[in-house]
Amino acid sequence: MDDAPVNVPTFSQLLESMQSWPLQTQIGVFLFAAIWIIGGNIVFLRSLKRRGISWRKSLIPAISHFTGLNKSEWLALGV
Repeated sequence: MDDAPVNVPTFSQLLESMQSWPLQTQIGVFLFAAIWIIGGNIVFLRSLKRRGISWRKSLIPAISHFTGLNKSEWLALGV
């Protein structure tokens, strides 16, 4: 029995589907993604500063940054 997923779209199919959306939706999705990415980075950098950790340590992929977040930082990420 083949356990491969059925009808999984390729990246080009997803891109083609997103291009068929109205322009306002495309702009909205782009702005949401930009705000989410930039805001998340700001929250993590402020958390590192609060904990006295150099921003260079954030470049090490083995370090988990989620363990030091406080409630307000989790709320900021959620909002």
